[in-house]
Amino acid sequence: MNMKTIYLIVLNLFLFEGCNNTATNHYTTRSKAEAEKLFERGWLPNIIPASARNITVSNDLDRNRSEGEFQYDPKETDDFSRYLKPYAGQKLPLSRWQAYINEQKKKGYVAFEYSSDKSVWVFLVNIQTGHVRYVMWLS
Repeated sequence: MNMKTIYLIVLNLFLFEGCNNTATNHYTTRSKAEAEKLFERGWLPNIIPASARNITVSNDLDRNRSEGEFQYDPKETDDFSRYLKPYAGQKLPLSRWQAYINEQKKKGYVAFEYSSDKSVWVFLVNIQTGHVRYVMWLS
């Protein structure tokens, strides 16, 4: 490769990265996520369990979408699930998520949904382990 080609590749990488307005953050506990106003800003609903930990959120600021995961104490499943309803299979904004949901169901995850104001969340919950993956979008 000549220098001009390398320069163009590097330039395109920077330009592509500049167009991506996704912020990914990790919080070790729910209280740390609260301190960063994650719930106030609507990136996660207040219904997630108090024991939530290892919270990772990837927020697409251009599309107002969020994906992420967290762990919680499975003893809190009843409290958490009382806010949720079974996922009705509505069209997701991210087509890859429908296949992902089907794949995770085979691994013991249960799909739930939750709506608040103009936001919709689909939570994939492993009730045995307390592991949750989710996607959120504006309805």
